[in-house]
Parts: sequence; C-alpha cells; structure tokens
Amino acid sequence: YMGEIFFYFYFSNTRKRGKTRAITTTRKEGLLKYKEQRLIMLSYSHKRLISSTSFPLIFGKRSLTSIQKAKQANASTIEKIVEVREKNVFLSKLEKGTCTPHSQVYSLSDTGMSPTELKTSIIAGMSSLLLHTEARVMYSIGKGFYTIGPAGEEALSAVGHVLRSNDPIALHYRHVAVQMTRQLNEGNSLENVLLDRARGYCTSRLDPVTGGVHCAIGGGQSDYIITSTLSSQAGPAVGRALGSKIAQRLGIESNIKPDSVNFVTVGEGSVNNSHFLSAINLAEYSSFRGFPCPVLFGITDNGVCISLPGYGWISTFLERYKMKSFIADGNDILDVYVKSKMAFEYVRGFRRPANILYKNIPRRFGHAATDRQFAYLSSSQIESAATNNPLERICSLAVDEGVLTYQELYNLFISIENSVQIAFEKANDEPKITTREQMIEKNSAPLVVVQQKQKQQGQGQG
Repeated sequence: YMGEIFFYFYFSNTRKRGKTRAITTTRKEGLLKYKEQRLIMLSYSHKRLISSTSFPLIFGKRSLTSIQKAKQANASTIEKIVEVREKNVFLSKLEKGTCTPHSQVYSLSDTGMSPTELKTSIIAGMSSLLLHTEARVMYSIGKGFYTIGPAGEEALSAVGHVLRSNDPIALHYRHVAVQMTRQLNEGNSLENVLLDRARGYCTSRLDPVTGGVHCAIGGGQSDYIITSTLSSQAGPAVGRALGSKIAQRLGIESNIKPDSVNFVTVGEGSVNNSHFLSAINLAEYSSFRGFPCPVLFGITDNGVCISLPGYGWISTFLERYKMKSFIADGNDILDVYVKSKMAFEYVRGFRRPANILYKNIPRRFGHAATDRQFAYLSSSQIESAATNNPLERICSLAVDEGVLTYQELYNLFISIENSVQIAFEKANDEPKITTREQMIEKNSAPLVVVQQKQKQQGQGQG
C-alpha cells in the first residue's frame, strides 16, 4: 500500500508444512522492512522482539542504527509507555475490524465532505498520533525533547479542509492534525510533512518553524507560530483581522487578503488568561463600532486545564459575549466538519468575529510525559481517557461509507508508522544548536553592544 511492501516472516502456522511463508502487511511476532540498504525495525514495542542475531539469518550482516539499538536496549521500558500500548490496541482493532462505531448523526453525503477529504483526514490523524507516540519513545531513550501531545484531537483534522490556504492561522500546540491536513491539501508530501514535524521534536536546526529552539506548529506563509500556553496568540489574530481591511482602505499591500478568516485556537483553560480576554473584548468592541473583524476563535474543551478540572465553565463563559457561537462534537469528525464550515462561512461572509467550541475531546495521555495524572485524576478517569480513541470512530466511518476497508486502513497505519520512524531517525542525525553564537542567531531581540573600556572605567571610578 502506498508503494510500500512489508514482509512478515513467521513459522508458527507453517512449521507443520516445513516451510516459511512471506505475506504482506501482517504483524504479530515481527515486522521488517528493507529500505535504503538498511533494516528498519518496526516491532520494537511488541513483547516478542526480533533479536539482532536473527538479522544475519535473513538478510546477512547489516548493522542497526543507533536509534534501533537504543530501542532494543530499552524495549521493556518502551512497552510500558501508555501511548505505545494504546497504539498497538488500535492496530489490533484495525486488523480485526473491531473499531468503535461512529456517530449516526450524519452520513458523508449529508455533510458535503468528499471521500478524498476523509482519507486525507485519516492520514493526518494517524500521522498526528504516530508522531506523538514516536516522540514519547524517543524521549524515553534521551533523543526526543517535546512530549506535549495532540492525541484525542484527531477529528479536528476536518478543520483543515475548511481553511483556505491563505487564511492566517495561529494554532494551539495540540492542534497538529489541523495543520497537517492543510499542508497535505497544499500538495506537500507526507514524508516532508513528517520530517519537518520530527525535526521539531528532535530540536534539529533544520526545523523550518523554529530552527531548533522549540517544537511549534507552522512552516507555511500564512502560519503564525505559537510558543506560549497562555493564549498570547489571540491578540495578534484580532490585529491581523482588523489590519487587513485597514490596509485595503489605505492602499497598502498586505499578504493577508481582505476576504481571509483569521483562525486562532486555544484550550478551554486559556480563555481565563488576560491575553484572551483582551483579544475577545477588542473583537467585540470593533464589531460594535462597525469595523470589519473577521476572526474566528477556536476553543477545544477536553475537560482538563493542564492539571485543573474545567468544571464546565467554558459554556457559561461564552454566554456573556454577543458574538455568534458555534458548538461541535470534537469526537465526531463529521460534526466538526459541518460546524466548522458554518463558522467559517459566517465570519467570511459577514466579516464579524465568532467563536466555535469543540466539546467532548478526550485528553488521552496527560499533558506531557512529565505529567503525573494520578495526583489529580482517578485511575478510572485516566484509563477512560486513554482508551477513548477518536480515530476508531473515523476509521469505522470510512469503512461503513465504503471509502476504505479495514485492511487498507491497517496497511496505511503501518506505512505511516514506518515513515514516522524514518523521519525521526533522519531528524535525530541532523545538527542541533550547540554554541552560544548559534543561539544568538535565533534570538529575536538585537543584542546591546557593551563598550568594554567604558565598563572597566566605570568599575574603577566606583
């Protein structure tokens, strides 16, 4: 599938016949791919590992990469990572065709979403999940440095189909699937998208977004980078919405088109921050004065504000505002698509601000790898969130609508997983910021030149 051929060598069911059988896209005791004159081990997370001594028996002597060796050496630790465990559960359900049924509220034809768009959303969602899972694995062996994860928000990939390529976006750090969908729709190859994202996790200097100093969403001409968790992205989004029309009136050239929708997203906890409060107030005031302000605030509600419960405050919070509100089930990709389309059409058509709340989103694996969820959530709450996989419902929808079969989904997941692991290996081998001079180059503020002689003279006088 997708030009990839996988071979699973096993003896369990064929020993009686005294032969070894090779079949495609099957994974139980081991899965190997021979690519670029090297072996990529994909089944490091399974209990039954292929030992390095078995490689020469199959392919002759070939050395493992440093990452593969580290994964082998830490196999018992990797198996216990909850993301790895749940990834394998999902893979097993794809293989058996037992994914959780999707919502029956809409059919694909009801929404206007095309089969191609659904496929792209699945690719974006799977990629988002697998990138985070591999980031956790890399973190466990000291090679990954960012573990805030997007797992549970894969249905938001549908928003990427509603966005135009020139709509300015500033995405919350969990909304990876939105960006991936738009990047794929713009013609970027999946391999390049995965590699650029892996560069962020590995702090590669070749990361096109931050150049090795952070892991942020962006990379496109209409992407605005967020490096804060405190909704500081909201104010500039309102400024862009107001500025595009002002630039048009003044005859000033701007890369933000007058008919653009400025889309900015936050988590529900961030709405209490002064950055967001001032931004939404300015948007409403501008609208009250009659100024065009085409900004759409996207708010995702997973019920947990890092380590504090949300208490359902977000619904009450939004009731106080005059701007139009839309509500979507963030666990239903078709509802996300329909309500997002309505919200964008409203803002684009009326040039007025609005907000859209994506509810019922699970935060599957805690805030980050360092999160100690047991300090503020019960074991049952943690387990319930981890097993609530929106991708199951999306895949079930694709099967019921005849877009993809379970076998094709299984093959696709394996193929993307392989590409993700290759991307991380490449990113890990790329240069990082290692000197003071390199860090200074990335500093956004100019450094003040200090005259050494004057400094010494001043010290002497004192």
